Amino acid sequence: MKNGTLLIAPLGARDKREAIFEEIISHCAGNDFSSVLYLGPNNFILSAAKRQFFSYLKRSRNSSAYIPFQTCTIKQLAMQLHDPEQNGTVISDRIRTLLLCELLGEN
Repeated sequence: MKNGTLLIAPLGARDKREAIFEEIISHCAGNDFSSVLYLGPNNFILSAAKRQFFSYLKRSRNSSAYIPFQTCTIKQLAMQLHDPEQNGTVISDRIRTLLLCELLGEN
């Protein structure tokens, strides 16, 4: 995820999706949203966000062709970042929060 945008959608973000979608659009030129990583708590929420984003684009831009943003859960992100050659262990639940803070540049 080099030079991209990270959006984290908490469980209560369902009512704020249009604002999140506007933010995604503001960061991307044209209809290429592949530089955005949308993190959510589970795959159900991520699937719903993808469907709603498609509907939002059709309404706001009258566009049905676009390159979608990337989605994953925190666990999936941790698994993608995990290097199995280090010691063969999976990143623990406790470390995932620290990993996100590091990605966001927060303490």
